[in-house]
Formats: sequence, structure tokens, C-alpha cells
Amino acid sequence: MKTSKFGDKLSSVEEKINARLDKFNDKIGKRIFTARASAIVVTAFMVCVGTGIAHAQTTAYEVLYNGQSIGYVKDQSTFDNALGELQQKLSKEYGNDNVIIADDIKLKPARTMGEKLDVDQCAETIYNAGVDVKLKGAAIMIDGKAAIQTDSKETAEKALNDFKKQYAQVEGATVLSSELKQNVTIDEQNVEVPDAKNYDVTMSYLKEGNEITAQTTVQPGETDGNLIAANRGTTVDRLAAMNADKDLNALKEGDVLNTTQKSPVLTVVTIVEKQYQEEIPFETEEQPTDELMTGEEEEIQKGENGQKDVDAVFTYENGQEVGKEVKSENTTKEPVKAVKRVGTKEAAAAPVSRGSISGSGQFLIPTSGLVGEIGRPGGGSSNHSNGCAVDILNSYGTPVYASAAGTVTRASSFGGYGNCIEIQHEGGYSTLYGHLSSIDVSVGQTVGQGEYIGGTGSTGSSTANHLHFEVKIGGVAQLIQDYIPVSSGAYV
Repeated sequence: MKTSKFGDKLSSVEEKINARLDKFNDKIGKRIFTARASAIVVTAFMVCVGTGIAHAQTTAYEVLYNGQSIGYVKDQSTFDNALGELQQKLSKEYGNDNVIIADDIKLKPARTMGEKLDVDQCAETIYNAGVDVKLKGAAIMIDGKAAIQTDSKETAEKALNDFKKQYAQVEGATVLSSELKQNVTIDEQNVEVPDAKNYDVTMSYLKEGNEITAQTTVQPGETDGNLIAANRGTTVDRLAAMNADKDLNALKEGDVLNTTQKSPVLTVVTIVEKQYQEEIPFETEEQPTDELMTGEEEEIQKGENGQKDVDAVFTYENGQEVGKEVKSENTTKEPVKAVKRVGTKEAAAAPVSRGSISGSGQFLIPTSGLVGEIGRPGGGSSNHSNGCAVDILNSYGTPVYASAAGTVTRASSFGGYGNCIEIQHEGGYSTLYGHLSSIDVSVGQTVGQGEYIGGTGSTGSSTANHLHFEVKIGGVAQLIQDYIPVSSGAYV
């Protein structure tokens, strides 16, 4: 019994102790929970704040144009695609696929809270910044110097090849070599758009080169400005501008004018070999005879050219022959010489009715032949109209002699007279010889009476071989029959 009561009391005490312990643990547990909860809340808050910052400042790329910021893009691919789009736009604008952007455009990693550009916006922003555009072209270098810039390497190559090709073949010949005379290279480089020449402009330059100023002398019968301009490949206006100190309507023979000329900047040297047939000219044997008058000829045997086979090497520069070397010749037909009799009988001298020339006291009839026109009815400006000139007809090349001793004052083409000689004599006299086939004296030369000076011809305003002859005093033509005894239709 005692034991039982004691045990009961012990159990009661144990229960009380446990109850107190439970109450204590409850208090402690609530404090621990509160602390843990607070930590969780703080952690959650920090996470939320961090997330907000991350959203507000994300990783991006800053677009720099020549060192200046012009915007942001989200990634490298946006920038690359924008440059590709800009390239296409510029190529279309300039009509050339070799367009390049010469400015410094870079990407720089950055963080931004601002708006980011998409592909189209980025391309447009760079374009509006005023990008410096060049072409990926080339320069044609001639002997180490840049001659012309092209819009592409392909343009330079094609122009050079086509220029060489036009002179690389010679009809009927075997080409041994064809090369440029100059040292020519192509240098790839970025070219300013205005300086980049297309194929047509490049070819024109290679063929004609740059215009350079040259000088030209006014030739006989060429005193008209329009004619000079046409003969020099220019215009009257341009010729006038280059010669502001001269009146193009009052030019005279021998005047020097400024003009322009063009020439290729490149030379294609082409060496070829030809096999061909060539005529061998026949020789002419002359047999003098006094049975014929001077200037008369009589054919005895007709000449005939021979023929030969030739093997030769030719050198051409831009299609023009500049050299020839014969390797072999083989005569296949011998020539037949011509034989003719040549007259030696001289024309008789005619007395002078006025004055004395060089002490001779007479003028000579200057050639032989049929006397044609002396007087021409109807007047006009010709000296024939008043009997102050005579035409003596004979074959081409008939010798013409000085009518009197004197000094040659003209030996050139002279308007309608064609090839003309004038000789000044003593006493203010002079004689004129027109339409000559050849001139065999020079200005300033002294000639004797009866000395050979040229040949009968049909140059200038002429329709047949003849000599036009005048005697002048003080430059004024005189009645021809006062000086030499000639009459129309007579043979002299």
C-alpha cells in the first residue's frame, strides 16, 4: 500500500515536471520560428530588390561611331545584321557592290537602362550619321605611278586585257609576242567614289590619255580657223579660247597656234612573222636624143615588175608598223626594165623688150610645150584675163628652168597656184612659176638663168599638167608677150 501511494505521488510529480518542460519548449520554439521567418523575409526582400536591379540594368553593347556613342544594341548579331543591311542600301545607292564604310564603327560591352536599337534602327542611325563611303577599287600603276583609279579590281583587269587584245593580232601573220611596253601593275585600294572610274572611262583613258597642250603651224591654204580646228580634231571655240591673243579670221601662213592633242598612255608591242609576195619594181633606162625637145619622151620598151616571196618579222606599236627584219627572199619572177628616149633639145631664148635682167638682156621661155591660155575673155581676177600670164602644157615632170638669174623668194604651196616658185631679179623684176609637180630649190637660194628649178605638174587650182608663168614689176604682173614671144596654140 505504501509503495503504491509513493508511486502515485512520483507519477504526479513527473507529469508536472513534463508539463512545465512542454510549456518552456513552446516559448523557445516560437522565438526560433520567428527568427527563421524574419531571415526568410529579409532574404526574399533582397532577392526581389536584386531582381529589380537586374531588370533595370541588363547587359548590352554600345555602338560607337568615330569614337562617339550613337546608341545601344542587345547583342553582336543585331549589329552585324545592321551593317549588312546598311551595306545593301549603300550598294544600291551608289550602284556598286564594292561599297565599303570608311568610318570607324565599333561595339563596346555596356549596361544600360535605355532603349536598345533593333536591326533597322541601328542601320538607319549609322546611315544618318553621314558615313564616309569608299569603293573597294584599284589603281592602274604605270611605271610605278598611279595613272587612273577604277571602281573595282575586275574593271582594271578587264580594261587592261581588252586594250592589249585589240593590238594582239595582225591579219595574215603569226604572232610571236605581244606585251605592254610599260611596266603595268594593279594595286587594290580603297578609292573615293568620285575618283573611281568605270570600264568605259578607263578604256577611253588608256586609248587617248590626257589632253596635253601642243603647238601647230598654219599651213599654206589653211588660214581659216574652222579648217584648222577640223584638221586638229578640236572645235573653233576651243581653239579661240586657247589663242585669245589671235584673230582666227585673220591668220596667215606660218602663224603658230596653241592646240591640244591626245595619245595612248600605254603601248602594246606586238612582234609577228609574215610570209608574203612582193613586187620587184622594174628599172627604167633613158636614152638621150636631140631628136626630141627637152621634156619629151618616147617609150621603146614597156617595163614590167617582177615578184618575190618574202619571209619577214615585223614590229608593231599599237597597230602601227615600226620595224621590219627580212629573214629570207626568193625571186619567183624577174622584172623587165623599161626603155625610153628622152629629149635633149633646148627651147630657144626669147629677147627681152623691156630692161635688162642680170646683164643678160633677155628672159628665157621657162619650159617646153604647147602654149595654152594667154588671154581670157570676160575679165575676172586671174592674170590670164588681161594677158599677164601664160599656160604652157606638157607632160607631168617636164623640167622647168629659171627664166632669168635671181634669188628664190618663194618655194612652197601658194593657194590656187599649188606648188609655186618665185624668183626676184634685178631692177624690181620677179617671175612666178605655178602648179609645179616638184620644187627643187629653196628660199634664199641663188639661181642662174636657165637653171633647173622644178617640174611641170597640176597642183593647186588646175585640171591638167601645165606651167603657169608670170613676169612682174614691183609685184604687179605684166603683159607676158612683152617679155617672151608666145602665142596661143604655138609649140615652144
